[in-house]
Amino acid sequence: MRSSFLRTLAALAVLLGAWEAACAIFDVDPSTLPAPSDAWAAFVDAREVLLPALQVTSIEAVGGLLAALLLGGVLGLLMAAFRPVRTTLEPVLVVTQTIPIIAIAPLLVTWLGFGLGPKLVVVTLIAVFPIIVAVAQGVRQADSSVEELLRGAGAGRFRRLRLVEVPAAVPAMLAGARVSALLVVPGAVAAELVGATDGLGRLLLIYDRDGRTELTFACVLLLAALGLTLWAVVSGADRWSTKRGLVRSS
Repeated sequence: MRSSFLRTLAALAVLLGAWEAACAIFDVDPSTLPAPSDAWAAFVDAREVLLPALQVTSIEAVGGLLAALLLGGVLGLLMAAFRPVRTTLEPVLVVTQTIPIIAIAPLLVTWLGFGLGPKLVVVTLIAVFPIIVAVAQGVRQADSSVEELLRGAGAGRFRRLRLVEVPAAVPAMLAGARVSALLVVPGAVAAELVGATDGLGRLLLIYDRDGRTELTFACVLLLAALGLTLWAVVSGADRWSTKRGLVRSS
């Protein structure tokens, strides 16, 4: 996992370097496509505005990811462990994935206002499905021989759940969270575009409308950095837990 993260950073560095070089070689107008150095200079000049907005978007993304972990872990475990729950919830989840979450964001703003609430709901709904699927699959793949041994020893359903299925759900949940960590930042931005008083999504809308291209790209790079950081943190938590034997490798 560490080598994967380093390869990702190396690829990002190469991409930024090629971008910078192309803008210099072809003398690209910064108002059309600013170089990374131009975006960085714009960030430095506007950091007193951009950093508080980054904090707001970070809270929305992290809060939504944590809520998705809790909700997705519980629902995935219940769906895998209890057939009636799976039979009831599976078609509902499939239907919800056919509905663009951003389409209901205006309704959430109407119901919950322009504060943090509707953004957290949108981000959670976007991030929860991969976690549910990963947990349900992980639990279903739990060591059946151990479960049969416990069953033969007279262990009840909830004891088997605690001893076999919950330990199987934890690494699966972290695997799903790695996918969700890449979805929460775009989800937060999409929610802010619908209705927000702060955040990088709102600034993106303003800067794009005003033709301030350097600041637009500064926002984009900040969002990319935030998404990569969340992915790295979740991957690091997975690796840390596995090394210490707290969970089995996913």
